[in-house]
Amino acid sequence: MHQYGRGTFQDYVLARQHYLKAVQADIAEAELNLGFLYYYGLGVPVNPSVAFEYFKTASKKDLPQAHYHLGLIYKDGNGVQKDDLVASQWFKRASSLGVIEAKSMIKEISMRESKVKIETETARKGAAS
Repeated sequence: MHQYGRGTFQDYVLARQHYLKAVQADIAEAELNLGFLYYYGLGVPVNPSVAFEYFKTASKKDLPQAHYHLGLIYKDGNGVQKDDLVASQWFKRASSLGVIEAKSMIKEISMRESKVKIETETARKGAAS
């Protein structure tokens, strides 16, 4: 409610306090929302490592956006070692749960991998000449 200013003023710090209490009550959406706060730096400093932990916990409860954001973290190497294969796996799971944006991320990774293969082949052929 406070995160989005629905029915009250927008206050990320207060939203974080409420989410922390909700996490203690094992409310999965609170884990996800804490991940958003830390990933985007809403009311807290940007901290991809903390966001990663919250998203990881939320993903165990199969929240689609948790899977998607874990994919983003791995795709960009933001707080973790960059890994397109792992990112694709998270995006595929998010896509299977209905996250439309995940399909474009899968396509982007695939195109990047194709470009790298072409550049590698071109460099190898150039070195052989």
